[in-house]
Amino acid sequence: MRYDDASTPGLNPAELASGGHGRYQVSVSDRANRPVALQHITWSLQSASGNEELAVTQTDSQGRAQLDWQAAGKAVGTYQLHASLKAVASVAPASMTIQILPGDPTALRVACIAPVVAGELFDLDLTAVDAAGNTVINRSDISVQLGFDKPGFNFAYQANVELGLVDNGNNQQVELAKVRLERGVAKLQVRASEA
Repeated sequence: MRYDDASTPGLNPAELASGGHGRYQVSVSDRANRPVALQHITWSLQSASGNEELAVTQTDSQGRAQLDWQAAGKAVGTYQLHASLKAVASVAPASMTIQILPGDPTALRVACIAPVVAGELFDLDLTAVDAAGNTVINRSDISVQLGFDKPGFNFAYQANVELGLVDNGNNQQVELAKVRLERGVAKLQVRASEA
């Protein structure tokens, strides 16, 4: 038994985004290299935290079995995808390494802000995360806009921040910061006025 993409583009991807979809295929043949149909293949995923059975599929007339797998909720890291022929213990499982990468950003986390004294700078730590909570370290094209609804908050000038003014709806101008996150993170400094 071996992984076999049958010259089909996109089969057996070695990298997959968390939450992404991959199609994997193995082929089973006998000692004369003839395809073996109707064999039950057990697919499992092994990581540092343990082993997870994903599905059982069956080989077709060409001896091929496929797994359609969505990496929903998977943490970034290295995994081993195993395909086992349980009925014949002497056949070694087919294994391949899959690297799970961060998925698309779905949320922006702002770290807790400790109490600050008016007039002093404080930090805003921002992190873009995917649906599984992985920091989106593989993207540097993420921008967010931040502002406070009350006047008196000022963002410090930084290379990754564009500042502007916007009306807060009460005929008051407040600062608006457009922030570019690098590798999914940014740190801003803000000052709250004493007034």
